[in-house]
Amino acid sequence: MDLPDEIIQEAEEASGKLMPEKSRNRYEKELTAFNEWRAKRVGEMVLNETVVLAYVSGLSKVFKASSLWTKF
Repeated sequence: MDLPDEIIQEAEEASGKLMPEKSRNRYEKELTAFNEWRAKRVGEMVLNETVVLAYVSGLSKVFKASSLWTKF
């Protein structure tokens, strides 16, 4: 689906304002870790609730619940 350039630009501008700047680096680090895990385990093209649940389940074996919340 091709979108008009104006719509794409508006969406990019809006997404840049959604997250506080000081949280952005942490979020991007966690997203990169998730994407690397996903690419190794199920492939980059697969993303659904089951994949996310498996990822969180694996993290829960390493981190306590209070620390796990900092990942999201």
